[in-house]
Amino acid sequence: MFKRMGPVGAIGLFLSLFGLWLFVAIPFTETPYGKETNAISGGVILAIGLVAFLVDVRRKGGQQVGKKSKD
Repeated sequence: MFKRMGPVGAIGLFLSLFGLWLFVAIPFTETPYGKETNAISGGVILAIGLVAFLVDVRRKGGQQVGKKSKD
């Protein structure tokens, strides 16, 4: 699966890991914005990163899949 990953997939994987960290680790620490805000933003970043990663892997790193060239 990682062999098919392109640059968008790498960014998406990084975003999903960062969002998971925000969602899990930071709500247990106190910040000026509050614990709920960190959990919500972490969940949103996690979802965006996972979608970007899965779409990129599905498209084989940005290559067009299933379309034949007209040469």
